[in-house]
Amino acid sequence: GDPLRFSLAEFGHVTGLPCGEFEEGYVVDDKARPTKGDYVFWDRLLGAGRRDITIAEVAAMVAGDKEMPPTRKLKLCLIIIVDGVLLATNQVPKPSVKHVKRLEKLNRFLSFQWGRESFWWTISSMIPPAKVIGKCDDPNGVFCRKLRQETKVLDGFPWALQLWAFEAILGLI
Repeated sequence: GDPLRFSLAEFGHVTGLPCGEFEEGYVVDDKARPTKGDYVFWDRLLGAGRRDITIAEVAAMVAGDKEMPPTRKLKLCLIIIVDGVLLATNQVPKPSVKHVKRLEKLNRFLSFQWGRESFWWTISSMIPPAKVIGKCDDPNGVFCRKLRQETKVLDGFPWALQLWAFEAILGLI
């Protein structure tokens, strides 16, 4: 009979991910196109010219190369976890240029607030889009139509919502 709330605090509690403030100037939903310079580290880590590589292919690289240096293997596994699980935004997940570039400095990658970003992606796929005149005049109608579909793809890490629900709603157990 009590109202429930699923906020960043609950997300952080069930996932254990860091959910603090982002570093100065960081934008979650960055629509900027990657530049040539953004691919320098990408080419070293994933291979030159492999712009459409999938997370499944990255996992196969890790599993198939027994001679791979441990540092490279760690970085590839981190990309699999981040872009394949925590921030999945496609049915066929692919590494993000922004996240691969962040791996250049491993300490910076490890100290990043992945919980806050994952929460943003998770929640943003569960709310109506913004009203944009000429593009999306009826955001609630668009959202309702999406909910009436046979399937609904949720971005981010929706399993956190399921974990929280099982913890918060005793009748589900």
